[in-house]
Amino acid sequence: MKKFTFAPVCVVLAASLFVGCGAKDERVAPSSGLASDDAQSEAAVAASFGEAMDSMSDTNMSSNSGTAMALENGLGVEVQITMDRSCAASDDKAVVTITRDKEMSWKRSNARISVSASASIENDIVRTWSLDGGSVGCELNNKVAAIDFEADLTGYELDVSIKRNATRSLEKTVARTRETTKRSLTSAVDGTRHAKWLSQETNDDGSISRSKSISFSVSRTDNFVAKDGSVKDLALRVETKEDLQVTTTWDNLAHDRQLLSKLISSGVVKASKAADSYVEASFNKLLMKFDAKACSVYSGSMEARIYAEGSTEAAKIYMLTAVEGSITVKDVTDPANPKDVEDFEYSPCDLKDFNY
Repeated sequence: MKKFTFAPVCVVLAASLFVGCGAKDERVAPSSGLASDDAQSEAAVAASFGEAMDSMSDTNMSSNSGTAMALENGLGVEVQITMDRSCAASDDKAVVTITRDKEMSWKRSNARISVSASASIENDIVRTWSLDGGSVGCELNNKVAAIDFEADLTGYELDVSIKRNATRSLEKTVARTRETTKRSLTSAVDGTRHAKWLSQETNDDGSISRSKSISFSVSRTDNFVAKDGSVKDLALRVETKEDLQVTTTWDNLAHDRQLLSKLISSGVVKASKAADSYVEASFNKLLMKFDAKACSVYSGSMEARIYAEGSTEAAKIYMLTAVEGSITVKDVTDPANPKDVEDFEYSPCDLKDFNY
């Protein structure tokens, strides 16, 4: 399995974002705080969003490889996945070990800009399933946990250890000036995640909704090229300050079930730069919508506040808003003069990450 070599470069989510822009003059710059450096603060906001989106993945599929064409808000996304997994029973728990390589490429454009991007992501994952008052084993193929996903999942818990290496590149052309910029990002993530299924109910239209809480704590290291052309490194601890409260809705629970939505009703993610500064990102009814071909962050918001260590007043405030599948990010530190953050980029969601 190939390993990435990290070189100085310049954003989610999933794991999954680009911030900053490329330049030929790559001068090495001293470290500075999130509260005083726009590029690093935007990168930390992107990391918070990306790790939250990555935590929404819950696939238990047994297929080892596949190619998919996903659509996000009319966007074609080419995805190639190679995966190996094995399952072993241990102390009433099912331990699933996964290696997963993903290659993605996509394009999108509007009246102002056109963007083409690609990503290469390697994951080493251990997923441990348990059941309050019961036991979880493995399917006969020893590939996945033996869980009846057509039944009520209340009481199940999932502990995940994650190691992820990623490289991403993006090329953006401004329509008015025809100016093209290129940027790239490398990242390494190491950490843990916990999910607990809390309830399940049948809705009036016959669809099924399951509620769960998600917490995580990861160490994340990025390097990137900032807007002034200098090379900067960013090491963050990204963790839930308040658990994400997530509701997943399916049209039914039969074998041919269709995932309809995932809603983060609330939760706070904190991204800290050691003994320096931090981001607190609060989620408010952030809704992902799905059908057989499409996947998008459809509505809702995430407000991110940047604090210097020891301060109770935010130095910067960003607002990420999704409207009918289109994401915008603004610097709203001065609410009377909001500024667009045009370089906030994220990897489109992949349907294969959200299927059982």
